Amino acid sequence: MKPLVYTSAFKARAATVSTMFVDALTNFGNDQFRYEPTNADIKEAGPVLAMDALRYSRNIPSVQMQWEVGPEVTAQFVESLGIASAAYIMSRDPGVTLGLGTVELNLTRMTQGYSAFAQQGTVHPATAIIEIRDRDGQILYSRQANGPAATTPLTPAEAYITHWIIEGNTNPATNIFWGPRARLNDPSGHRRQAGFKTGTTDDFKDVSAYGYIPGSLTVGVWMGNANQQPMSNKITGGLFSADGPLYLWHDFMDRAINDPWDWNGHQAVPNVPFNRPPGVQMAAVCRFSGMSPTDACGPTITVPFLEGTVPPPDNVHHADEWHPDGCFDIVQYVQQEGRPQRWVEAATSWADRLNNGEDSTYTSKYGIRALPGRAGFGEPICGELLATPTPSPSPPGCRGNQQSCEPEPSCLPFPFPCATPTPPGTTMLDSGTPTDAAALIPVFAVPLILGATPYVARLARRRH
Repeated sequence: MKPLVYTSAFKARAATVSTMFVDALTNFGNDQFRYEPTNADIKEAGPVLAMDALRYSRNIPSVQMQWEVGPEVTAQFVESLGIASAAYIMSRDPGVTLGLGTVELNLTRMTQGYSAFAQQGTVHPATAIIEIRDRDGQILYSRQANGPAATTPLTPAEAYITHWIIEGNTNPATNIFWGPRARLNDPSGHRRQAGFKTGTTDDFKDVSAYGYIPGSLTVGVWMGNANQQPMSNKITGGLFSADGPLYLWHDFMDRAINDPWDWNGHQAVPNVPFNRPPGVQMAAVCRFSGMSPTDACGPTITVPFLEGTVPPPDNVHHADEWHPDGCFDIVQYVQQEGRPQRWVEAATSWADRLNNGEDSTYTSKYGIRALPGRAGFGEPICGELLATPTPSPSPPGCRGNQQSCEPEPSCLPFPFPCATPTPPGTTMLDSGTPTDAAALIPVFAVPLILGATPYVARLARRRH
Protein backbone atom coordinates (compact mmCIF):
# COMPACT_ATOMS: atom_id res chain seq x y z
CA MET A 1 0.00 0.00 0.00
CA LYS A 2 2.91 2.37 0.61
CA PRO A 3 3.63 2.93 -3.12
CA LEU A 4 0.02 4.04 -3.61
CA VAL A 5 0.29 6.55 -0.76
CA TYR A 6 3.51 7.97 -2.19
CA THR A 7 2.13 8.04 -5.73
CA SER A 8 -0.98 9.91 -4.59
CA ALA A 9 1.33 12.50 -2.98
CA PHE A 10 3.49 12.83 -6.09
CA LYS A 11 0.40 13.13 -8.29
CA ALA A 12 -1.07 15.81 -6.00
CA ARG A 13 2.30 17.63 -6.00
CA ALA A 14 2.31 17.32 -2.20
CA ALA A 15 5.77 15.73 -2.20
CA THR A 16 8.62 14.63 -4.46
CA VAL A 17 11.10 11.77 -4.48
CA SER A 18 13.52 13.97 -2.52
CA THR A 19 11.13 15.25 0.14
CA MET A 20 12.94 14.73 3.45
CA PHE A 21 11.39 13.14 6.52
CA VAL A 22 12.92 12.52 9.94
CA ASP A 23 12.56 8.83 10.71
CA ALA A 24 12.28 9.11 14.49
CA LEU A 25 9.73 7.95 17.04
CA THR A 26 6.84 10.40 16.71
CA ASN A 27 3.47 10.67 18.42
CA PHE A 28 0.88 11.16 15.69
CA GLY A 29 -1.93 11.15 18.22
CA ASN A 30 -2.25 13.31 21.32
CA ASP A 31 -1.32 13.14 24.98
CA GLN A 32 -4.36 11.02 25.82
CA PHE A 33 -4.34 8.71 22.80
CA ARG A 34 -0.80 8.21 21.60
CA TYR A 35 -0.05 6.71 18.20
CA GLU A 36 3.65 5.95 17.77
CA PRO A 37 4.28 3.53 14.87
CA THR A 38 7.63 1.79 14.69
CA ASN A 39 9.76 0.42 11.88
CA ALA A 40 10.22 -3.29 11.20
CA ASP A 41 13.82 -3.18 12.43
CA ILE A 42 12.83 -1.23 15.58
CA LYS A 43 15.37 1.47 14.72
CA GLU A 44 15.29 5.15 13.78
CA ALA A 45 17.14 6.20 10.59
CA GLY A 46 16.86 9.97 11.08
CA PRO A 47 16.79 12.16 7.95
CA VAL A 48 15.67 10.09 4.94
CA LEU A 49 14.47 11.07 1.49
CA ALA A 50 11.07 9.83 0.29
CA MET A 51 12.64 7.55 -2.30
CA ASP A 52 14.77 5.78 0.34
CA ALA A 53 11.89 5.60 2.81
CA LEU A 54 9.72 3.84 0.22
CA ARG A 55 12.42 1.50 -1.05
CA TYR A 56 13.23 0.33 2.47
CA SER A 57 9.58 0.40 3.57
CA ARG A 58 10.04 2.72 6.56
CA ASN A 59 6.81 2.97 8.50
CA ILE A 60 7.29 6.30 10.26
CA PRO A 61 8.07 8.30 7.07
CA SER A 62 5.14 6.58 5.34
CA VAL A 63 2.78 7.85 8.03
CA GLN A 64 4.31 11.29 7.59
CA MET A 65 3.76 11.08 3.83
CA GLN A 66 0.12 10.12 4.41
CA TRP A 67 -0.27 13.19 6.62
CA GLU A 68 1.24 15.37 3.90
CA VAL A 69 -1.22 14.28 1.21
CA GLY A 70 -4.24 13.38 3.33
CA PRO A 71 -6.09 10.03 3.45
CA GLU A 72 -8.98 11.37 1.35
CA VAL A 73 -6.67 12.11 -1.57
CA THR A 74 -5.09 8.66 -1.36
CA ALA A 75 -8.50 7.00 -1.10
CA GLN A 76 -9.68 8.76 -4.28
CA PHE A 77 -6.51 7.67 -6.07
CA VAL A 78 -6.97 4.06 -4.96
CA GLU A 79 -10.51 4.19 -6.32
CA SER A 80 -9.22 5.49 -9.65
CA LEU A 81 -7.04 2.38 -9.90
CA GLY A 82 -10.13 0.20 -9.51
CA ILE A 83 -8.96 -1.29 -6.21
CA ALA A 84 -11.74 -0.16 -3.84
CA SER A 85 -14.12 2.74 -3.50
CA ALA A 86 -13.03 5.82 -1.61
CA ALA A 87 -16.23 5.54 0.45
CA TYR A 88 -15.26 2.04 1.60
CA ILE A 89 -11.72 3.09 2.48
CA MET A 90 -12.77 6.16 4.44
CA SER A 91 -15.49 4.17 6.22
CA ARG A 92 -12.66 2.22 7.85
CA ASP A 93 -11.38 5.48 9.34
CA PRO A 94 -7.73 4.84 8.43
CA GLY A 95 -6.42 8.31 9.23
CA VAL A 96 -2.68 8.42 8.61
CA THR A 97 -2.31 4.62 8.89
CA LEU A 98 -3.53 3.77 5.39
CA GLY A 99 -0.02 3.15 4.07
CA LEU A 100 0.59 0.56 6.79
CA GLY A 101 -2.12 -1.77 5.48
CA THR A 102 -4.85 -1.06 8.03
CA VAL A 103 -7.62 -1.34 5.42
CA GLU A 104 -8.27 -4.79 3.94
CA LEU A 105 -8.07 -4.82 0.15
CA ASN A 106 -8.55 -7.51 -2.48
CA LEU A 107 -5.41 -9.20 -3.82
CA THR A 108 -6.60 -9.22 -7.44
CA ARG A 109 -7.57 -5.56 -7.32
CA MET A 110 -4.29 -4.57 -5.69
CA THR A 111 -2.41 -6.41 -8.43
CA GLN A 112 -4.50 -4.54 -10.97
CA GLY A 113 -3.50 -1.27 -9.30
CA TYR A 114 0.21 -2.07 -9.58
CA SER A 115 -0.25 -2.75 -13.28
CA ALA A 116 -0.56 1.02 -13.77
CA PHE A 117 3.18 1.29 -13.19
CA ALA A 118 3.85 -1.52 -15.66
CA GLN A 119 1.67 0.10 -18.33
CA GLN A 120 2.87 3.71 -17.99
CA GLY A 121 -0.24 4.91 -16.17
CA THR A 122 -2.90 2.81 -17.93
CA VAL A 123 -5.01 0.24 -16.08
CA HIS A 124 -6.56 -2.72 -17.87
CA PRO A 125 -9.21 -3.96 -15.42
CA ALA A 126 -8.75 -7.54 -14.29
CA THR A 127 -11.09 -10.08 -15.88
CA ALA A 128 -11.18 -13.87 -15.87
CA ILE A 129 -13.22 -14.26 -19.06
CA ILE A 130 -11.47 -14.20 -22.41
CA GLU A 131 -14.32 -15.38 -24.60
CA ILE A 132 -17.83 -16.91 -24.49
CA ARG A 133 -19.19 -19.00 -27.40
CA ASP A 134 -22.50 -20.71 -27.93
CA ARG A 135 -22.86 -24.36 -28.93
CA ASP A 136 -22.51 -23.40 -32.59
CA GLY A 137 -19.21 -21.65 -32.01
CA GLN A 138 -20.59 -18.17 -32.37
CA ILE A 139 -18.81 -15.59 -30.22
CA LEU A 140 -21.20 -14.09 -27.72
CA TYR A 141 -18.57 -12.20 -25.71
CA SER A 142 -14.91 -11.44 -26.12
CA ARG A 143 -12.62 -9.57 -23.81
CA GLN A 144 -11.27 -7.53 -26.69
CA ALA A 145 -14.68 -6.38 -27.95
CA ASN A 146 -16.81 -6.44 -24.82
CA GLY A 147 -14.42 -6.41 -21.89
CA PRO A 148 -13.99 -3.56 -19.40
CA ALA A 149 -12.44 -0.47 -20.89
CA ALA A 150 -8.94 0.65 -19.97
CA THR A 151 -8.52 3.73 -17.80
CA THR A 152 -5.64 6.18 -17.32
CA PRO A 153 -5.46 7.19 -13.65
CA LEU A 154 -1.85 8.35 -14.10
CA THR A 155 0.09 10.14 -16.78
CA PRO A 156 3.19 8.30 -17.99
CA ALA A 157 5.28 10.88 -16.09
CA GLU A 158 3.43 10.25 -12.82
CA ALA A 159 3.72 6.48 -13.23
CA TYR A 160 7.42 6.80 -14.02
CA ILE A 161 8.26 8.56 -10.74
CA THR A 162 7.05 5.67 -8.57
CA HIS A 163 8.39 3.07 -11.01
CA TRP A 164 11.83 4.70 -10.76
CA ILE A 165 11.75 4.19 -6.99
CA ILE A 166 10.44 0.63 -6.71
CA GLU A 167 12.43 -0.55 -9.73
CA GLY A 168 15.41 0.02 -7.45
CA ASN A 169 14.14 -2.78 -5.21
CA THR A 170 15.16 -5.34 -7.85
CA ASN A 171 18.54 -3.72 -8.40
CA PRO A 172 21.28 -5.00 -6.06
CA ALA A 173 23.22 -1.79 -6.62
CA THR A 174 20.33 0.33 -5.35
CA ASN A 175 18.72 -1.80 -2.65
CA ILE A 176 21.34 -3.98 -0.99
CA PHE A 177 18.71 -5.65 1.19
CA TRP A 178 16.07 -6.88 -1.30
CA GLY A 179 17.86 -6.25 -4.60
CA PRO A 180 19.90 -9.47 -4.77
CA ARG A 181 16.84 -11.61 -3.95
CA ALA A 182 14.36 -9.80 -6.17
CA ARG A 183 16.51 -9.31 -9.28
CA LEU A 184 15.00 -10.68 -12.49
CA ASN A 185 17.11 -11.39 -15.57
CA ASP A 186 16.25 -12.09 -19.17
CA PRO A 187 17.58 -15.32 -20.79
CA SER A 188 20.83 -13.57 -21.73
CA GLY A 189 21.50 -12.61 -18.10
CA HIS A 190 20.69 -8.90 -18.38
CA ARG A 191 18.70 -7.42 -15.51
CA ARG A 192 15.09 -6.55 -16.19
CA GLN A 193 13.76 -3.22 -14.87
CA ALA A 194 11.16 -4.94 -12.71
CA GLY A 195 9.28 -2.95 -10.09
CA PHE A 196 8.64 -4.64 -6.76
CA LYS A 197 7.32 -3.97 -3.26
CA THR A 198 6.51 -6.10 -0.22
CA GLY A 199 4.11 -5.63 2.68
CA THR A 200 3.85 -7.09 6.19
CA THR A 201 1.00 -6.28 8.60
CA ASP A 202 1.00 -6.41 12.42
CA ASP A 203 1.55 -9.82 14.01
CA PHE A 204 2.38 -11.22 10.56
CA LYS A 205 -1.34 -11.55 9.83
CA ASP A 206 -0.73 -10.80 6.14
CA VAL A 207 2.44 -10.85 4.08
CA SER A 208 2.36 -9.85 0.44
CA ALA A 209 4.43 -8.92 -2.58
CA TYR A 210 3.55 -7.09 -5.79
CA GLY A 211 5.71 -6.64 -8.84
CA TYR A 212 5.83 -6.35 -12.61
CA ILE A 213 8.03 -5.94 -15.64
CA PRO A 214 7.41 -2.87 -17.83
CA GLY A 215 4.90 -3.41 -20.59
CA SER A 216 3.96 -6.92 -19.55
CA LEU A 217 3.09 -9.11 -16.59
CA THR A 218 2.05 -7.91 -13.11
CA VAL A 219 1.87 -10.47 -10.29
CA GLY A 220 0.64 -10.23 -6.70
CA VAL A 221 1.29 -12.74 -3.89
CA TRP A 222 -0.46 -13.01 -0.52
CA MET A 223 0.24 -15.41 2.33
CA GLY A 224 -1.72 -15.75 5.52
CA ASN A 225 -4.28 -17.85 7.37
CA ALA A 226 -7.76 -18.30 5.90
CA ASN A 227 -9.27 -17.59 9.33
CA GLN A 228 -7.31 -14.29 9.47
CA GLN A 229 -5.37 -15.40 12.53
CA PRO A 230 -1.79 -14.08 12.82
CA MET A 231 0.90 -16.42 11.57
CA SER A 232 3.12 -15.34 14.47
CA ASN A 233 3.35 -12.65 17.10
CA LYS A 234 7.09 -12.94 17.52
CA ILE A 235 9.35 -10.75 15.41
CA THR A 236 12.04 -13.46 15.51
CA GLY A 237 9.68 -16.21 14.39
CA GLY A 238 7.36 -14.55 11.93
CA LEU A 239 7.21 -15.01 8.18
CA PHE A 240 8.20 -11.68 6.67
CA SER A 241 7.05 -10.71 3.18
CA ALA A 242 10.72 -10.71 2.18
CA ASP A 243 10.75 -14.43 2.94
CA GLY A 244 7.87 -16.39 1.42
CA PRO A 245 6.09 -13.88 -0.87
CA LEU A 246 9.29 -12.46 -2.33
CA TYR A 247 10.65 -15.87 -3.29
CA LEU A 248 7.33 -17.07 -4.67
CA TRP A 249 6.91 -13.88 -6.70
CA HIS A 250 10.46 -14.05 -8.03
CA ASP A 251 10.39 -17.73 -9.00
CA PHE A 252 6.98 -17.49 -10.64
CA MET A 253 7.92 -14.36 -12.59
CA ASP A 254 11.23 -15.87 -13.68
CA ARG A 255 9.52 -18.88 -15.25
CA ALA A 256 6.48 -17.01 -16.57
CA ILE A 257 8.44 -14.42 -18.53
CA ASN A 258 11.47 -16.46 -19.59
CA ASP A 259 10.08 -19.92 -20.35
CA PRO A 260 7.97 -20.68 -23.47
CA TRP A 261 4.21 -20.60 -22.82
CA ASP A 262 1.08 -20.09 -24.86
CA TRP A 263 0.50 -16.67 -23.32
CA ASN A 264 3.88 -15.29 -24.42
CA GLY A 265 4.00 -16.87 -27.86
CA HIS A 266 6.39 -19.60 -26.71
CA GLN A 267 9.28 -17.20 -26.33
CA ALA A 268 10.73 -15.08 -23.55
CA VAL A 269 9.04 -11.74 -22.95
CA PRO A 270 11.24 -8.97 -24.42
CA ASN A 271 13.34 -7.00 -21.95
CA VAL A 272 11.66 -3.61 -22.35
CA PRO A 273 12.63 -0.64 -20.17
CA PHE A 274 10.29 2.08 -18.92
CA ASN A 275 12.09 5.00 -20.55
CA ARG A 276 11.77 8.46 -19.03
CA PRO A 277 8.68 10.07 -20.63
CA PRO A 278 7.94 13.73 -21.36
CA GLY A 279 6.97 15.65 -18.24
CA VAL A 280 9.85 14.31 -16.16
CA GLN A 281 13.06 16.23 -15.61
CA MET A 282 16.24 15.03 -13.95
CA ALA A 283 17.82 17.35 -11.42
CA ALA A 284 20.58 17.23 -8.83
CA VAL A 285 19.69 17.50 -5.14
CA CYS A 286 21.61 17.38 -1.88
CA ARG A 287 21.92 13.73 -0.82
CA PHE A 288 20.70 14.31 2.72
CA SER A 289 18.36 17.32 2.64
CA GLY A 290 16.85 16.59 -0.78
CA MET A 291 16.95 20.28 -1.69
CA SER A 292 18.67 21.81 -4.72
CA PRO A 293 22.45 21.90 -4.25
CA THR A 294 24.53 24.65 -2.73
CA ASP A 295 28.24 24.70 -1.90
CA ALA A 296 27.44 23.89 1.73
CA CYS A 297 25.29 20.77 1.40
CA GLY A 298 27.89 18.15 0.55
CA PRO A 299 27.29 15.16 -1.77
CA THR A 300 24.56 15.31 -4.39
CA ILE A 301 22.50 12.82 -6.43
CA THR A 302 20.44 13.18 -9.59
CA VAL A 303 16.79 12.12 -9.37
CA PRO A 304 13.59 12.53 -11.43
CA PHE A 305 10.92 15.17 -10.81
CA LEU A 306 7.61 16.00 -12.36
CA GLU A 307 8.09 19.24 -14.24
CA GLY A 308 7.75 22.22 -11.95
CA THR A 309 8.46 20.34 -8.72
CA VAL A 310 12.24 20.69 -8.37
CA PRO A 311 12.86 21.85 -4.77
CA PRO A 312 14.36 25.25 -3.85
CA PRO A 313 18.06 25.70 -2.98
CA ASP A 314 19.26 24.14 0.25
CA ASN A 315 19.10 26.50 3.24
CA VAL A 316 19.47 23.99 6.06
CA HIS A 317 23.26 23.63 5.95
CA HIS A 318 24.83 26.40 8.00
CA ALA A 319 26.90 27.05 11.10
CA ASP A 320 25.48 27.09 14.61
CA GLU A 321 26.91 27.77 18.06
CA TRP A 322 28.37 24.29 18.37
CA HIS A 323 29.36 23.72 14.73
CA PRO A 324 31.23 26.78 13.44
CA ASP A 325 32.24 24.96 10.25
CA GLY A 326 28.65 24.10 9.36
CA CYS A 327 26.02 21.45 10.08
CA PHE A 328 22.79 19.93 8.75
CA ASP A 329 19.77 21.49 10.48
CA ILE A 330 17.02 18.86 10.32
CA VAL A 331 14.89 20.72 12.87
CA GLN A 332 14.83 23.85 10.71
CA TYR A 333 13.78 21.75 7.71
CA VAL A 334 10.82 20.27 9.58
CA GLN A 335 9.79 23.70 10.86
CA GLN A 336 9.96 25.49 7.53
CA GLU A 337 7.92 22.73 5.88
CA GLY A 338 5.09 23.62 8.26
CA ARG A 339 4.91 20.22 9.89
CA PRO A 340 3.29 19.64 13.31
CA GLN A 341 5.09 20.63 16.49
CA ARG A 342 5.31 16.99 17.58
CA TRP A 343 7.39 16.30 14.47
CA VAL A 344 9.70 19.17 15.41
CA GLU A 345 10.07 17.68 18.88
CA ALA A 346 10.86 14.25 17.42
CA ALA A 347 13.53 15.75 15.13
CA THR A 348 15.03 17.69 18.04
CA SER A 349 15.15 14.55 20.19
CA TRP A 350 16.74 12.45 17.43
CA ALA A 351 19.41 15.08 16.72
CA ASP A 352 20.28 15.43 20.39
CA ARG A 353 20.54 11.68 20.90
CA LEU A 354 22.78 11.35 17.85
CA ASN A 355 25.02 14.21 18.95
CA ASN A 356 25.25 13.43 22.66
CA GLY A 357 24.58 9.71 23.01
CA GLU A 358 24.16 8.61 26.62
CA ASP A 359 24.47 12.20 27.80
CA SER A 360 21.44 13.34 25.84
CA THR A 361 18.59 14.89 27.79
CA TYR A 362 16.21 12.93 25.51
CA THR A 363 15.41 9.24 25.63
CA SER A 364 13.85 6.77 23.22
CA LYS A 365 12.89 3.11 23.34
CA TYR A 366 14.70 2.55 20.07
CA GLY A 367 18.24 2.89 18.80
CA ILE A 368 19.60 4.84 15.85
CA ARG A 369 20.87 3.15 12.71
CA ALA A 370 21.45 4.36 9.16
CA LEU A 371 19.65 2.81 6.21
CA PRO A 372 21.45 -0.05 4.45
CA GLY A 373 24.30 1.22 2.31
CA ARG A 374 24.20 4.69 3.83
CA ALA A 375 27.44 5.84 5.50
CA GLY A 376 25.86 8.13 8.07
CA PHE A 377 23.16 10.75 8.30
CA GLY A 378 24.75 13.81 6.71
CA GLU A 379 26.69 14.73 9.83
CA PRO A 380 27.41 16.93 11.56
CA ILE A 381 23.80 17.45 12.60
CA CYS A 382 23.03 20.88 14.03
CA GLY A 383 22.19 21.10 17.70
CA GLU A 384 23.66 21.42 21.14
CA LEU A 385 26.83 19.54 21.96
CA LEU A 386 27.09 18.96 25.68
CA ALA A 387 30.38 20.27 27.11
CA THR A 388 32.72 17.67 28.57
CA PRO A 389 35.56 18.94 30.79
CA THR A 390 39.06 17.73 30.00
CA PRO A 391 40.98 16.51 33.09
CA SER A 392 44.39 18.08 33.77
CA PRO A 393 47.35 15.72 33.44
CA SER A 394 48.18 13.95 36.69
CA PRO A 395 51.42 15.18 38.33
CA PRO A 396 54.46 12.85 38.22
CA GLY A 397 54.29 10.10 40.78
CA CYS A 398 50.52 10.41 41.21
CA ARG A 399 49.89 6.69 40.96
CA GLY A 400 52.33 5.88 43.76
CA ASN A 401 51.77 8.85 46.08
CA GLN A 402 48.14 9.86 46.32
CA GLN A 403 48.95 12.73 48.72
CA SER A 404 50.82 14.54 45.90
CA CYS A 405 47.91 14.29 43.51
CA GLU A 406 45.83 17.35 42.77
CA PRO A 407 42.03 16.85 42.82
CA GLU A 408 40.69 15.82 39.46
CA PRO A 409 38.37 18.27 37.69
CA SER A 410 34.75 17.88 38.73
CA CYS A 411 31.64 17.56 36.57
CA LEU A 412 29.60 19.51 39.10
CA PRO A 413 29.32 22.70 37.00
CA PHE A 414 27.48 20.63 34.41
CA PRO A 415 24.13 18.93 35.09
CA PHE A 416 25.21 15.84 33.17
CA PRO A 417 27.56 12.95 33.92
CA CYS A 418 31.12 12.99 32.62
CA ALA A 419 31.54 11.46 29.19
CA THR A 420 34.36 10.49 26.90
CA PRO A 421 34.70 13.04 24.07
CA THR A 422 33.46 11.78 20.74
CA PRO A 423 36.36 11.67 18.25
CA PRO A 424 35.94 13.74 15.05
CA GLY A 425 34.21 11.89 12.22
CA THR A 426 32.27 9.52 14.45
CA THR A 427 28.59 9.10 15.19
CA MET A 428 26.64 7.71 18.14
CA LEU A 429 24.74 4.55 17.31
CA ASP A 430 22.37 2.26 19.21
CA SER A 431 24.29 1.98 22.46
CA GLY A 432 25.68 5.50 22.47
CA THR A 433 29.10 4.10 21.58
CA PRO A 434 31.21 6.19 19.16
CA THR A 435 31.42 4.52 15.79
CA ASP A 436 33.40 5.63 12.76
CA ALA A 437 31.06 6.80 10.01
CA ALA A 438 32.83 4.53 7.54
CA ALA A 439 31.86 1.58 9.73
CA LEU A 440 28.14 2.16 9.42
CA ILE A 441 27.78 -0.31 6.58
CA PRO A 442 29.61 -3.11 8.44
CA VAL A 443 27.39 -2.43 11.46
CA PHE A 444 24.31 -3.13 9.36
CA ALA A 445 26.03 -6.05 7.70
CA VAL A 446 25.73 -8.06 10.91
CA PRO A 447 21.94 -8.45 10.73
CA LEU A 448 22.22 -8.84 6.98
CA ILE A 449 24.59 -11.77 7.41
CA LEU A 450 22.43 -13.31 10.13
CA GLY A 451 19.31 -12.78 8.04
CA ALA A 452 20.97 -14.35 5.02
CA THR A 453 21.60 -17.65 6.81
CA PRO A 454 18.15 -19.20 6.19
CA TYR A 455 18.20 -17.99 2.59
CA VAL A 456 21.54 -19.68 1.92
CA ALA A 457 20.15 -22.87 3.42
CA ARG A 458 17.02 -22.59 1.29
CA LEU A 459 19.04 -22.11 -1.88
CA ALA A 460 21.15 -25.11 -0.97
CA ARG A 461 18.05 -27.25 -0.56
CA ARG A 462 16.72 -26.09 -3.91
CA ARG A 463 19.86 -27.30 -5.64
CA HIS A 464 19.54 -30.83 -4.26
